[in-house]
Amino acid sequence: MLAETREITREYRSVACLVATASIYTESLNLIDRLAYALNPESAIKSLNDSLRIVEGAVRRGEVGEAVEKSEGGGDRSVIKIRVGDGREYRLLYCSLPNVEVVRRFLEEVRRNIEVARTIGTLANSMVLEARLR
Repeated sequence: MLAETREITREYRSVACLVATASIYTESLNLIDRLAYALNPESAIKSLNDSLRIVEGAVRRGEVGEAVEKSEGGGDRSVIKIRVGDGREYRLLYCSLPNVEVVRRFLEEVRRNIEVARTIGTLANSMVLEARLR
């Protein structure tokens, strides 16, 4: 069970990043809650779709961006920069947004096992907390 959870959180970390980005941007945990407490695949899929739409709009307006920076260990790491409040402040998430293939696999997995959505919702919640504490 632990190994399965570890694999799920690694494979779909970028999905958690997407939902966390949308939640930070909207300053609401509603999207995360809908994923973390999903009772059926439809509610999880709706949360993901809403997150995609919110982040896409924010990217278009230049209020969310993804970049690569050097990590403390010298390697590269992805960072999401999210403009919050009056626009003079940013929150940072050290993760990357999902590509289409990851989203497709996540949707298929959630249809088979709703626990996957709940696990990723919990991971997204921890990402939001970490970003707020920085």
